[in-house]
Amino acid sequence: MAYFESLTVCILCIFAVDFVSSQRHIFKESVSSRNFSYSNCNSSVVPLYVNFLDISPDPIIIGNSIKIRLRMTLDEDAGSHNNTIKVDLSLRMKTKTGYIELCQIVGESYCHYNDLCSILKDFMKDKKCPEYIQKKYDNNCGCPFIKRSYDLPPIQIVLPQLSYKVRGKFVLTINLHEEGKILGCVEIQFCITDCNPLGYR
Repeated sequence: MAYFESLTVCILCIFAVDFVSSQRHIFKESVSSRNFSYSNCNSSVVPLYVNFLDISPDPIIIGNSIKIRLRMTLDEDAGSHNNTIKVDLSLRMKTKTGYIELCQIVGESYCHYNDLCSILKDFMKDKKCPEYIQKKYDNNCGCPFIKRSYDLPPIQIVLPQLSYKVRGKFVLTINLHEEGKILGCVEIQFCITDCNPLGYR
């Protein structure tokens, strides 16, 4: 359970620290030349749009570091209404017979966050926001996020080692809301250890 909590919080912080978007509702998918892929899953015009996202290595290896590259566009200020952003996650794992929703297993509290701005503030308490972000984006790694394009340098995160093995193909869907309004939706597909679905071996 600690693994899913760490993975969820890491991904949340990455997306928040580099928040982004654009007024595009066309379903666009960008695929790097491997198993990893992402798509903007918006069904209508929204402020948040991911222009480029890549996570390597592929597949991800638990206990090693991952590198994340991200470009986004934000067409409206976010996190400025009461400094709150709501996040709803869906994390599915592929099996031999289909997909299993892991949020139902690890607990809904790991998949729903009513105040991402507060989480970011607590996360940054004992950390220093990179000078690059402070100078270029006039942001101290927290809310609010101003309307603009964001192009971040590669971010490296070390994944904690686990006492058990994790492998297979996963789909993470991230929905962001503010004051009842949809900010954006991003779906990420990735593999851990290898891409063989659970039940194949």
